[in-house]
Amino acid sequence: MYYEQTIRFCNLVPIEATSFRTTVNAYAEYARKHEYDIVFRVDDDMSFKTRNYSRKEDVHLAFQYAYDRIVQEFDNDPKLGAVSICKPRPFYFHKSDSLWAGENKPLFGNHVMRTELIGMPEGVELMDDIWHSLVCREQGYTIRRFMGAYENAMSHKNQGGMQTMDRNQATVDTIKVIAQHFPHRNIAVSTYKDTDVADIDLKKLDLS
Repeated sequence: MYYEQTIRFCNLVPIEATSFRTTVNAYAEYARKHEYDIVFRVDDDMSFKTRNYSRKEDVHLAFQYAYDRIVQEFDNDPKLGAVSICKPRPFYFHKSDSLWAGENKPLFGNHVMRTELIGMPEGVELMDDIWHSLVCREQGYTIRRFMGAYENAMSHKNQGGMQTMDRNQATVDTIKVIAQHFPHRNIAVSTYKDTDVADIDLKKLDLS
């Protein structure tokens, strides 16, 4: 009902999925079937802002601004595998004049990726951004961060929706499976800042 208030019904595509992993695989399969070159993976509670488009009613303009420049970058560089949108907000406001930064840094939740690189194996139930960062690098693609806009959200501030799983344990289990797939990438379990929320140790992660 709420999606239909903002998205035309013809653009809503039902999929068969029973988990986050199967959702990712379903939209990737749809994109490949319909010959999409790239997919912009955006959380449904996410919006983006820029210096020029900071009002709530202008979020679509901020999105279009970022989208146009990111697509152009993919067109210009056949070895570009994925692009993240800048976060957090202070990083955006203290950035250099360049639209691009963070070569081969981990992807964030909201990112753009070449369709053929998307897909999660059984056991990798969460952390699609980390998984796909590793897939990009393993296949010789680069990762960049777009600095012309920023995510209008704070990390780990929301409690999340209805969940039937222990998300913390699922995160730990997922990281362990990722480590089995990429044993040479220094993958280890850590926590997010000063919390007890499980996360991957980004300081050790090797995306070189």
